Amino acid sequence: WLEMGNARGVARVDVVRAEVSRRRGNYAGARAVLGDGPPLQAKGLEENWYWTAANTAAAVESLDEAVGHMYALLDILNRGGRLREAAQAMARLVQILMYAGRQEEAAEVTARLSELMDRLTALGKYRVNDASQQADEHDGRAVRQLSVVSDRAREAAHSAVEHLQDAESADPGPLWYAFNQAYAYLRLGD
Repeated sequence: WLEMGNARGVARVDVVRAEVSRRRGNYAGARAVLGDGPPLQAKGLEENWYWTAANTAAAVESLDEAVGHMYALLDILNRGGRLREAAQAMARLVQILMYAGRQEEAAEVTARLSELMDRLTALGKYRVNDASQQADEHDGRAVRQLSVVSDRAREAAHSAVEHLQDAESADPGPLWYAFNQAYAYLRLGD
């Protein structure tokens, strides 16, 4: 990166080196690599710098400095609408505030974190989980396959749905367990 004159690449490597030093317990080395402030005001780099700087400061018990870095990080994440990362940063901020003995402030941040978690939960309900989507697709295929069992297509499809639901509630294992049970029920019913 240095040879190419890529300042952003150099800054990113420095943040990674600082994080590695911090995790190895070399806090002085981490602080030396980090410098006094974020090297570039570029998306993706400031967040990493503030996270590493806050955790390094907390490790050497410069708790007020760590709190300042966490608030700066939260500001960036909230402006960017990155709610999950903001929740993680808030949780870490609560820990640091408690270590610093700032209990009232920790309680305020905890209340904000609780509100954010409620918001994330509400947003999560609108998203389709990949696993549930796959399960729905498997159920649809299973019902189509089970419907072939009988000559009475409409009745067979209705019966297949009922049998599959009964089998799935009886055995929450892999879909094929329920599919085999439903097939047996349908054959016995016919």
